[in-house]
Amino acid sequence: KKQESTVSTIELVSCGSNILPDLQEGVKIGSIYANSQNFARTLVTEPAEQATPTKIAKVAKSLAENNSNITCTIYNKAEIEKLKMTAFLAVGKGSNEEPRFIHLKYSPKSPRKKVALIGKGITFDSGGLDLKPPASMLNMKDDMSGCAIVLGVFNAITKLEPDVELHVLSALCENMPSGKSYKPG
Repeated sequence: KKQESTVSTIELVSCGSNILPDLQEGVKIGSIYANSQNFARTLVTEPAEQATPTKIAKVAKSLAENNSNITCTIYNKAEIEKLKMTAFLAVGKGSNEEPRFIHLKYSPKSPRKKVALIGKGITFDSGGLDLKPPASMLNMKDDMSGCAIVLGVFNAITKLEPDVELHVLSALCENMPSGKSYKPG
């Protein structure tokens, strides 16, 4: 039986006061890592009915709020069509939920390098007209966990503020069956 418990205080004990700043910094960084991991885990455990491309795009946009070092571009279906992302559009065309493509960018003042992270954002993958067996479909909401992970990393990076420019990209859509679905083969 799962027992709920909470930590009310943490006491750091050291042999000398000279390491106290390092201990405090370690707690700060550990908290950022833990909160960002929980952020990603929460997105993954959302029901597919709620974790739609639209909602996850809003979550991504919220990461950019009140931070001048972050830009967030959310592409809608018309913009995705202009970019000729036809394979991506084909996967999502059977869904009533429109696709979104997100591009988050963290830009410190003097980046020493640039890094891009790409996370799969299929918020539910039924298999389209090539339906998966029912037991295999049960956890297909997990196909967006790549997106959740890169958003979690982005969340941590913006708080840690390293001198690395970070780009996070994710194509968000649902693969659902309908008369408009992508036809395998």
